[in-house]
Amino acid sequence: MRKYVSEHAMKSRIRRKIAHNHMALVLNRSERSREELGEYMVVDLVHNTPVVWGMSLHDLVDYGLQIEALHSYEAVEFKDGTVIEC
Repeated sequence: MRKYVSEHAMKSRIRRKIAHNHMALVLNRSERSREELGEYMVVDLVHNTPVVWGMSLHDLVDYGLQIEALHSYEAVEFKDGTVIEC
């Protein structure tokens, strides 16, 4: 049985998990930064440098599994109705 997690809940879990290591999940808003660094990136707040970059919205599911913010029995449901199983 799968437990469904919303897109917003997934992002919140990732933000809380990486905040312990002084990192933040950042959404790149300008077209130029999206082309260079991807839609999302993780920034080290101590050194002010990107740690992980080049991530799309769907790549956040894999990143959430890596850092154990998501579990293998969960599935992420996005706003457009797409469901990705972990």
